Amino acid sequence: MDIKNLLPSSTRLPEATSTGANTRVGDRDSKQSDAAPSPSTDSLTITQTARVLNAAMEGAKTVPYDSEKVESIKAALADGNYPIDNTRLAESILDSESLT
Repeated sequence: MDIKNLLPSSTRLPEATSTGANTRVGDRDSKQSDAAPSPSTDSLTITQTARVLNAAMEGAKTVPYDSEKVESIKAALADGNYPIDNTRLAESILDSESLT
């Protein structure tokens, strides 16, 4: 089976050259390999969606909360003393399901 024909022609790998014993696939000839690399022309564009997401993530880092209230709820949950309103919980679940 010839594996060269498995890739589409636009994604073919470069052929190996035979300019020396240490030649690898895609190596340039020895005259070009000593030259300094050309400057990169890569660029990156950040979309508006990415900017908004980044701003939201940064804003979430500074959300104020009542640490004493959080700790008291954690302690009540650990002790089994946190009151749960089953009706309110069920309504909240149903409301969240209707949003999707």
